[in-house]
Amino acid sequence: MESVALVCQKTRSPGTGTLALGASASLSLAWSGLTGETLHEELERHSRSSLAALRAIDLTGNALEDVPVDLLRHCGTPLRSLKLSSNLLTSAVALEDTLLGGLLRLDLSDNSLESLPRLAECCPDLEELLLAQNKLPSVLRISRACAGLERLATLDVRRNPSEGRAVSVTGRQHGPGG
Repeated sequence: MESVALVCQKTRSPGTGTLALGASASLSLAWSGLTGETLHEELERHSRSSLAALRAIDLTGNALEDVPVDLLRHCGTPLRSLKLSSNLLTSAVALEDTLLGGLLRLDLSDNSLESLPRLAECCPDLEELLLAQNKLPSVLRISRACAGLERLATLDVRRNPSEGRAVSVTGRQHGPGG
């Protein structure tokens, strides 16, 4: 199986990554200073078939304002992990335009998220969802977004305005006195 490892960490100039074929199919462009436009330019340099083989994508610490739907549409069911933490995301609703049936881990922490899609429709197999340090306003919205995620084992919602309550994926709220 052909796989891609593109590593471009701790750099401010996109395009300096290295393309290597190996056993681990991952794309890491963490802390690269990428915007949506520069990410698109970077991806144009690589074959669509290589993107379809990805198992992990790490876009941590960039300047992305939107979920990179174009990239995700080229990723098939092999994609297991998606890291979009420490970006400028205010919504993840664009995930509804993708079907990431094999995605197990989604890290959206340390953004400015105020809304989420119904994750069971686009990422039905999620086991770990990291939403810490966002602007998610209510426990009810979080639990609605997570409803139907039967395999969800880890849900981190610390440091959100809704903090102080535990979130149940069944839609019930639990917290002090409740």
